[in-house]
Amino acid sequence: MSLIGSGTLLVALCLAQKPPLDDRVVAYRNIALYPIYAGLSSRPADIITLDEGIKQGTIVITETGNTPGLIRSRPSGGVSRSQYQGGAGIGGSRPQFRQNGGAQVNTLWLTNSSGKTLLLVAGEMLLGGQQDRIVQKDGLIPPTKTPVDLAVFCVEHGRWTAQSTQFGGLGGAAGRAGGGAFAAPSGGRAAAVVKASQTEVWSNVATQLHKLGTDNSTGTYRENYVSQKTQPAMEEYVNVLMAHFPVRQAAGVVVAINGKLIWMDRFDTRGTFAKYWPKLLKSYVLEAMSESGPRSRFPSYREAMSFADSRDGKASFEGEEGVSKLTKVESDLSVLYELEDLQSSPGIMVHANKVAKR
Repeated sequence: MSLIGSGTLLVALCLAQKPPLDDRVVAYRNIALYPIYAGLSSRPADIITLDEGIKQGTIVITETGNTPGLIRSRPSGGVSRSQYQGGAGIGGSRPQFRQNGGAQVNTLWLTNSSGKTLLLVAGEMLLGGQQDRIVQKDGLIPPTKTPVDLAVFCVEHGRWTAQSTQFGGLGGAAGRAGGGAFAAPSGGRAAAVVKASQTEVWSNVATQLHKLGTDNSTGTYRENYVSQKTQPAMEEYVNVLMAHFPVRQAAGVVVAINGKLIWMDRFDTRGTFAKYWPKLLKSYVLEAMSESGPRSRFPSYREAMSFADSRDGKASFEGEEGVSKLTKVESDLSVLYELEDLQSSPGIMVHANKVAKR
């Protein structure tokens, strides 16, 4: 039974709930979405998204060393412990200088000439270059005159040949989507934000490609989005969920798959969330498609909001003084990241994501 064209929110294949699902819950097959109506801030941050910047040509991402003879400073990735009380730095290094020395797997160069601060969300995909990558962690990058380092993970294990000089300049289905128009499914994002391990990311890529039958010669994540094997099911999921999810009223979402709460994304305002919603929804759907399992009851709306709001765990911080603060709260059950824009007073909380450990 399909829900396309139906006014019902829950497909008959899902088990009946006792008590019935809250009418705020949007569910289809093995996935349930729980809209978060309140944003993280009462005012929007003045930011540009990766998709907007690549489309406009004001965000340029290349392999390191693609600017001949360039010597430029590497911005500090950390903050002093004295600036943020309550936790030590989780990243960060002293400023240093580096001459270009060729492409690197886990570092790209990014130039932001948009005049606005760029918001990067962990798991956003960058297509092209020597191999496809994903953004390692949430971050804010102010306008720059010279390239700055961008920390990434590879999601294309079998290629190290130039496909394009800039990320996003590809033809075909992937090119039409844009260089950042995909996001790694939550499993891949979790491997980035929880494990922070290239090996874990590669393992997740290989596992999901195998589950979806999209194995390919270079082992790229992008095949999950463009393959004829996944397109029909993905479109069905997306059409149903897109039709019923109240994106204009929501500033975030909690995701449950196979009855388990696994992920939360929440933004400063509804407007920012709406910009990210199409790519995030597809990433949740891919995760659901690859994690088919025994059906069980979906959590209640109250349980989902409890998952989103809980901040139990040990806090640690990183960021750039006067620009951004990234807070990590980790417990035995989950990891929460909160990104704050410090360029205005008071600061603006721009994005929060939370992942359940598996």
